[in-house]
Amino acid sequence: MNISYADLEKQVGKQALTPHENTVYGNFTTVWENTPKAVNVYWKEKSAPFKTVNYLEVVDPASVYRTQDSLQVGLGLRDLVRMNNNMPLTFRNFYAEERSGLITSFNNGAIAERNPCLSGVLEWSRQENIYKHDYEAFKKQEMVESYDKILSRIEVNLSAIRVLNKQ
Repeated sequence: MNISYADLEKQVGKQALTPHENTVYGNFTTVWENTPKAVNVYWKEKSAPFKTVNYLEVVDPASVYRTQDSLQVGLGLRDLVRMNNNMPLTFRNFYAEERSGLITSFNNGAIAERNPCLSGVLEWSRQENIYKHDYEAFKKQEMVESYDKILSRIEVNLSAIRVLNKQ
């Protein structure tokens, strides 16, 4: 996590880096874009020179990266809860105006214990029929816990793993 853009360029070569600008989460550089080794490096600085990593992110389900306890992009919400010693995950609602699906807490479960710098983003991938009043009530929530009853009818997957720079 203690690497600047210049250092990264020296390590992997300029051709392995793809800069991205003006995103909701800030500037980021993709290392080895469009490969299973791709990693997004988000910078704390708003403009170059980039010297401080804010967080690393993996978004491809075919990624070669996973945690020691096999946490990887594409896992379902139920699997994540099971890996978290059945403690709920708390995340921003998919209807939130900003940072929708962002996991805000593992609620002192096993994932947070084993991976204290880990976060992620959840994605609503499909659903079964949902009663309108349940759906409308769900949309109004800012934060959601993984045990919310409506999530038994919605398939949710981990779409990104983030390793935060907690310095």
